[in-house]
Amino acid sequence: MNKKKNLFILIIGLITILSALMLCGCGNNEPDPIAEEPIQQEEQDLTDPEPAVEKDESEKIQYVLYLKHRDQPFIFSDSYQISETDERLQDKTLSEFVLEELIKQEGIGELINPMPDNTEIISVEHEGRMVIVNLSQDFVDNITGTEEDVEATIGMIVNSLVTLPENDQVRLLVEGELLENIGGLKIHDEYEFITTYYPDK
Repeated sequence: MNKKKNLFILIIGLITILSALMLCGCGNNEPDPIAEEPIQQEEQDLTDPEPAVEKDESEKIQYVLYLKHRDQPFIFSDSYQISETDERLQDKTLSEFVLEELIKQEGIGELINPMPDNTEIISVEHEGRMVIVNLSQDFVDNITGTEEDVEATIGMIVNSLVTLPENDQVRLLVEGELLENIGGLKIHDEYEFITTYYPDK
């Protein structure tokens, strides 16, 4: 009788212990709300910040190009601008860039580009505030028109370069030589801004 009673008590004890263990196991599976907060904070820290918008802070350089009237020895200006970091300015001065743009620009309506065909830039150099332009022989061989037309064409070169802040005078060479005349027009040693060939003159 005592053996049965002891066995019964043992069984009850085991059941009690198993129940307690099961309750503890279930309790450990419940999420701890306090422990989640650091995890959420870590996830927020991993969020990439918004990329900064790059601003173009490079300054713009103003320059002027000229065209000539088709039938009259008048020249007309148009303003342009270029960023000082533009790749077209790499390995060249602003004067050389402006001269290149002047030679290759297209005419508009009654305004034409009278620069002689196949004219090439041999060099563009500076002596103080004077820019020395050295052009190929094609400038002389292929120039057309009257003496006024020739001087208007030279005026386009001179005025486009003199409007740049670093230039006050222009000297025009052909194949490294200062010519006495081009197309019958006497050539000056130096040129400053030419005002003769504007429509209001």
